[in-house]
Amino acid sequence: MPPPTPGPDEPLPLSAHEREILAGIEQDLDTDSPALARAMAQPLTSTVPLPRRMVHAGFLAAALFLVLAVTGLVPAVVWALLAALAAMVVIPWVMLRAFERLDPGRDTDRDPGHNTDR
Repeated sequence: MPPPTPGPDEPLPLSAHEREILAGIEQDLDTDSPALARAMAQPLTSTVPLPRRMVHAGFLAAALFLVLAVTGLVPAVVWALLAALAAMVVIPWVMLRAFERLDPGRDTDRDPGHNTDR
């Protein structure tokens, strides 16, 4: 079965002779300038990854916007309850993180009454 004919915007397929010439050029480039060959082999469009702090700041801004957008829809009593629950979760979490930074070698997963050295 012959290959489909290209449309008006598609380039014509390369002939066997043209593919052979291109393969020769590629081999010459690999031997003459390997650094240039590696640079040309990489994709033309590459995105630089965002730093982790930027991603966290974006999520924080989106969450703040969501909270502010919903503020008018939720009664004040519910906000007071959410603030109390958040304080019960956030304050111990912040304290735990602070203690982990003070003593990073401390094993917090082990049960202190359970001795595994026996």
